[in-house]
Amino acid sequence: MKLILRNMVVVVLTVVVFGCVTNTGGSANNSTDKAEKGIDWVEVAPEYHAGTIEVYRAATDQLDDRLKKMESAITEVVSEVDSQVDSNEKKPAIILDVDETILSNLVVQKEFASVGYKPELWDEWVNKAEAPALAGSVEFLQLAAKQGVMIFYVTNRDVSLEAATRKNLARFGFPISESVDTVLLQNEKPGWTSDKASRRIYVAKDYQVIMLFGDDLNDFISAKQLSKKERDEAVVKYKGYWGERWFLLANPMYGSWVKLIGGEDYN
Repeated sequence: MKLILRNMVVVVLTVVVFGCVTNTGGSANNSTDKAEKGIDWVEVAPEYHAGTIEVYRAATDQLDDRLKKMESAITEVVSEVDSQVDSNEKKPAIILDVDETILSNLVVQKEFASVGYKPELWDEWVNKAEAPALAGSVEFLQLAAKQGVMIFYVTNRDVSLEAATRKNLARFGFPISESVDTVLLQNEKPGWTSDKASRRIYVAKDYQVIMLFGDDLNDFISAKQLSKKERDEAVVKYKGYWGERWFLLANPMYGSWVKLIGGEDYN
């Protein structure tokens, strides 16, 4: 019952925040104002930090059950031909997004709010390797790693930022394998686009992915080309996954959802 209540609070909190940010019918300036309010909320609201703690505590409560059931958390199909390991022999794995899922980029997002998104500013920020860990994330992943779970970080940071990303993760104690490449970036291999499905399948060839974590629907399914109606339907279709196999971190600052309110060019 406690787990159900915690998950309900996470869902309500996310809906309230997204509702405040996305309920717009006005100009691009209005959309920008609302995005800045999302940044303000992340910076000053204790509810934001409470939400991240809550998500990782709920995941901790689910971990033993996920390891016992070993149910797949990905919706993509991995054929027996493609799989390199018999499904019964696969070791458990968890896949997480990086930005606003385990690392906070609030500092640079505040800069973007003033000057607009600039790739050079993003690269400069990432190369500092100073993005702090979100509350509860390190403790949960260290616990999972101790129980034999392989932790994979699937991020749309460009491969040119891999060294800085690894440095940032190591700085705060995130588990990183010394024998397996577990930091999987965009453009690292042919076909590894911003759609993360190919990387989820890549991991699932050798591991049973028991949990997914992210701040965007695309961290769980391929949603880039889906309409709002189709996204809503997908959320309901996989309602049994949320809070058990899938864990969503609230991000009112940016995400693929913004195109639903400001069009494809909304930055």
